[in-house]
Amino acid sequence: MKSFLKNLLLFASLSVLFATLLQYPIDQGLRKTDFHLFHDWNRIYRGPLDAEILIIGSSRAKHNYSVPVLEGTLSISAYNLGEAAQKSYIQMAKLRHYLHHQAPPKLVVFNIDTDSFEDLSTRSKTYMPYLSDSIIGRELARTGEVTAFMRYFPLVKYFGQFEAAKVGLQEYFSWHQYENPKTKGYQALPGTYNKRHVEEVIRLYPKGIPTRIDTKALAEWDRLLGELKAAGVDILLVYAPEYQTIQAHYEDKGAVLHTARQLALRHGSALWDYSDHPISHDTRYFHGDTHLNDVGAEEFTRVLAVRLQEELGETLGFK
Repeated sequence: MKSFLKNLLLFASLSVLFATLLQYPIDQGLRKTDFHLFHDWNRIYRGPLDAEILIIGSSRAKHNYSVPVLEGTLSISAYNLGEAAQKSYIQMAKLRHYLHHQAPPKLVVFNIDTDSFEDLSTRSKTYMPYLSDSIIGRELARTGEVTAFMRYFPLVKYFGQFEAAKVGLQEYFSWHQYENPKTKGYQALPGTYNKRHVEEVIRLYPKGIPTRIDTKALAEWDRLLGELKAAGVDILLVYAPEYQTIQAHYEDKGAVLHTARQLALRHGSALWDYSDHPISHDTRYFHGDTHLNDVGAEEFTRVLAVRLQEELGETLGFK
C-alpha cells in the first residue's frame, strides 16, 4: 500500500511539473501574439492607447463600429474592445483591465444586445493567459466565469482550447508569427448578405430566441457603471442595427431594451436604439442578420458619430 501511494504521489508530482512546464510557453506566447483573439488584451499592456472613446461589447461591437470613421468624423482617438462570443462578464473584466493599465477615456460606448443581461459564460476564453493578472483573475472568479481550479492548477484552463495552446507554442518558439487583421480593434466584414445563419437560429429556436434578464448580471452592470461614473467617465448604451428578420424572432426584445433604458437612466446616461433605423431594413448593409458588413459599419458609425457630435460633443470636447 505504501509503495502504491508513493508511486501515485510521484506520478501526480511529475504530472503537475509537466503541466507547469508546458503552460509557461503557452502563456508567454499568447501574451505576445497578434493573433486576433488575443491582440487587444496584449495591446493594453504594451503602452499608451490614449483612447478618448472606447467601444466595448461582443462581435457586434467588433464588426459594427468603424474606428477609422469615428476618428475621422470627430477628430478624436478611439479603440474598439469588442470580441466574438465575449459575454458581459468578460467585457467587464476587459474594461477594468484597460482602466488599470491605461488612462481613462472620456466616453465608454457599450454595445447592448439580447445577451447583455444574461448570466452566461463565454465560449471563447480569450482571458486564459491573463488569469495571473490580479484584476482579470479576481473579477472572473468573483462572477463565476472561472474556478480556483482553472486559475491555480497548471494547464487546466487550456483543456478543450487546442487552438489557443497551439498559437501560444508557435509564438513562444517563433515557429509562426500571427498578424493582427483589425484596425484599432475594429474588423470589417465582407459585403454580401448571408441569411443561412438566421435560418439556422430559427430552426434551433422555432418558438423564438430566448431573451433573459438575470438579477446577477444586472447587478454587475450597475456595479460597473457606478464605478465609471465615480471615476468621471461618461457612458452610453447603444443597440446597433440588426436586420429585421432576426428581430422579429426574439421572444422579448422589448424587455431587453426596457432594462437597458432603466439601467442607463440610473447612471445618468441613455440608450440609443438603432434597431428600427433604416439600416436595419436593408440587406445591402449586412453580412449576417446581427453583423453589419463594411459598408453598413461605416454608415452606422457615421450616423452615430454625427449624433455624438451634436448631443455630446460640447460636453466631451469633441467639437
